[in-house]
Amino acid sequence: MQTIGSFNLANNGGFVCAGKVMFIDGSGNSGVSGRWDMIPLGKNETMNPVDQGVANGSLVQMYIDIAGGNDRTGGTYFLYDSNSNKCANYSITGTTLNSNVSFGGITPVG
Repeated sequence: MQTIGSFNLANNGGFVCAGKVMFIDGSGNSGVSGRWDMIPLGKNETMNPVDQGVANGSLVQMYIDIAGGNDRTGGTYFLYDSNSNKCANYSITGTTLNSNVSFGGITPVG
C-alpha cells in the first residue's frame, strides 16, 4: 500500500468545496475529519491529515465536502505517515450534483 503524508485538491468544478479525510485508524475506528478551508473555483489546497487529528498509521482517503451538493471521495486508500514527503493529488470538476473526481498521482513535496 502506498504511503502518503498529504493530499492536494484542485477545484476545477462549478462550486465551492473543502477537503476532508476519511480514515480508519489502527484500532479499526473509522470516521471523517474536520474540513480545511473552503476552496473556490480554480484554486487548490494541500492538506496534512495530522492538522485534523488523523493518527499516523491510519488508512486515509480523500473526502470532498461540496457546498450545497453531493460529497465525493477519492476512491483509493493510502497509509498515512506524517513524516512522508509524498502527496496524493486530486482534481474535481463538474457541478454540485454531478461532479467527477480524478486522481493525478503521487508526487514528492519539497
